[in-house]
Amino acid sequence: MNRNFKVGVRIFTILLIIIIGGGGSYYLFVTKPEPKKRDRPQPVVNVELLDIQKQNYQIILDSQGTVQPELESQLVAQVSGEIIYMHPQFHDGGFFKNNEILLKIDPRDYELALSDAKTGLADKVLSLVQAEQLSDEVAAKIQQAEAEIEISKQIIIEEEANVEQAKLEWEALGNEGDPSALVLGLPQLERAKATHRSNEANLNLLQLEQQLIQPKVDAAKAAVENQKSLIKKAELDLDRTNLRVPFNGRILQRVATLGQYVNSGSTLATTYSNEVAEIRLPLRTDQLEFIKVPRRSDDDDSFIDLIPIHLYTYFGQTKVEWDARLVRAEGSIDQNTRQLYVIAHIRDPFTTNHPSKRPTKIGMYLNAAIPGKELENVFVVPRRYTFQDREILIFEGGALKRQAIQPLYKSKENIVFQLDSFDQFRISKNLIAFAGDSVKAQELNPLKSATAPEKEATNP
Repeated sequence: MNRNFKVGVRIFTILLIIIIGGGGSYYLFVTKPEPKKRDRPQPVVNVELLDIQKQNYQIILDSQGTVQPELESQLVAQVSGEIIYMHPQFHDGGFFKNNEILLKIDPRDYELALSDAKTGLADKVLSLVQAEQLSDEVAAKIQQAEAEIEISKQIIIEEEANVEQAKLEWEALGNEGDPSALVLGLPQLERAKATHRSNEANLNLLQLEQQLIQPKVDAAKAAVENQKSLIKKAELDLDRTNLRVPFNGRILQRVATLGQYVNSGSTLATTYSNEVAEIRLPLRTDQLEFIKVPRRSDDDDSFIDLIPIHLYTYFGQTKVEWDARLVRAEGSIDQNTRQLYVIAHIRDPFTTNHPSKRPTKIGMYLNAAIPGKELENVFVVPRRYTFQDREILIFEGGALKRQAIQPLYKSKENIVFQLDSFDQFRISKNLIAFAGDSVKAQELNPLKSATAPEKEATNP
């Protein structure tokens, strides 16, 4: 029992200590003094600023394409034979002038064909002359026969009148009975009628002969015309032994060579005009709003509203430039790329005579800067100083404020927009991600900024 008493005392002591300690802690907690609050100063951000003012902005549309010849043609043989002459420049890249002879095919067979055709024409002309002479002779005989018929008609009329006169005289003399045929002159009348019938028969024969001769005349005329056509064909074939191209140009690819036998229809070379090269430039549908595409004139087939453009590329670190003109647009939007292709022309693209102008090459890839519309009274800000092209940080009253913007146009470097509530403002070059509606800021190196303002490219 004495042992149990000692255990109880110990437990009671532990519980008493716990109660006293907890009560003391609670008393200290509820009676502790309130801490004094101190205002923490808002941090000030150092930023670089850029002055933005309203301006007019010339839109420059970027595009690119490959130089191609405006006019490309296959040099094709139109007659067969051996190539006996080749122009000194008849090689890949060689230059030639309008209608210069590039190749010559052996003409001897075609010269003989032309000579035979001319000889044949002489024979056909002789046959025609003979047929026409015979036709003229028959025609003259027909005229004579017709005249003789008219005369015989008059003789019959006269003889019939004589018969009537003889009857009247017979009756006037009081002769009895009918007069004889001889008294009336009937034999002369019958002879006149017989002559008239003979003349008509002769005319019919002559007209039949004329009908038989006329087809021969027509056939002779057709033979002459056909022979003339053969001569023209022979002359054309002879001329085709000289192969020419109707423009100033260059050889893109040579196929034939000296001494080679070629057949009619064989391709001998591919040529192209060196007076104008063209480049096919794609424009996105959203770019079409900012450009006036050249259109066809109402008066003729020419295009108007041509646009001067700028083409360029780099050879190492050297920028090489060409002037060109946008001359037309294709008739439909490409179904694969959903882009409209416009065509630009480069005049005299392959010249080597101008010391400051470098010739282009077929297949060369060029960049294009195409001037579009001019936007008036707009703000232009480099895109790197915007939040995803949607917001900018405007510095006003010692603080930065987020300002939403609605882009009118975006280039690779700049974004163009309007803010009706501002004529000018300053923006932060530093994009502060945690900036809310108002963050205190101060300009970094204001004196330096004022004396040497940063220049930003405002054109693409």
